[in-house]
Amino acid sequence: MKQTRHFLKRHRQRGFHDGDEELLMNFGSPQKAPGKALKFTLSGGAYTEAIHYYKGMIATIERLKGRSVIVSEDCSDLVTIY
Repeated sequence: MKQTRHFLKRHRQRGFHDGDEELLMNFGSPQKAPGKALKFTLSGGAYTEAIHYYKGMIATIERLKGRSVIVSEDCSDLVTIY
């Protein structure tokens, strides 16, 4: 997605981190905004959903530490996993 100069300026000015906008769009609730735009707001319910999702991802990452998957050179076939 293209980032406007205005977005980049406000992103830095307001202390956002890279990827914050993606999290807001993935978990936030869309609402109409002026100028045929949408705004995504991370409400209490969406906040809880995001926390649950990322806690699950952390548990998965911890479980997979040191594990491997072998695939064909063109990545079309899963060969084995250990």
